[in-house]
Amino acid sequence: MKATFYNLDEEKRRRVEVSAMEEFGTYGYERGSTDRIIRKSGISKGGLYEYIESKEDLFLHVVDIAYGALYDFIRGRLRSGGGAPDDILLRVMAASTAALDFYLEHPTHVRLIASLATLNDPDAKAKSERVFGDQFQKLFGDADFSSVRFAKAQLLDLLRWLLVKTRNDFIAALEASENRETVSRAYLADWKFILSVLSDGIYERKG
Repeated sequence: MKATFYNLDEEKRRRVEVSAMEEFGTYGYERGSTDRIIRKSGISKGGLYEYIESKEDLFLHVVDIAYGALYDFIRGRLRSGGGAPDDILLRVMAASTAALDFYLEHPTHVRLIASLATLNDPDAKAKSERVFGDQFQKLFGDADFSSVRFAKAQLLDLLRWLLVKTRNDFIAALEASENRETVSRAYLADWKFILSVLSDGIYERKG
């Protein structure tokens, strides 16, 4: 983003960010329209390009906001609960439980994150995956892997894939159902099942 964007008054900057997040979350990056963002945010076309370098620049900015909000929420919830568990699977379960509340409270952020699963542009995809990877590594990279019998990087890749899959499955189920409680229970039950299976397979066997 250009420096001029950060010199905007907060309310106007927020309008642009919310409009962009809604646009890309609804239509995806490729079909997302800067013209619609301009109309929704109430700024001129020339004005938008005074603040951004490109459509990709704006897209990655709101992706960063969405992931930052999600992981800040999770870290805050873990801190308020006494801190992140050391054990990697316990940490994943605690983080997934916290994430559920974020998903329910911030649908616009989560819809944007979910839309990344269908992102085809290779440059935007690689950059958005780096944003996710950085946040994921900060949250899970310092967990205790000492009892795990597989390579840390290999296990983290698996957990990363599972986090994306369960999140996208949850969002799809939520949009197809009016019963948020039922969908939420199913999401948590899925995670308990996944982590129960993993706990039987990833730890060093004793005796």
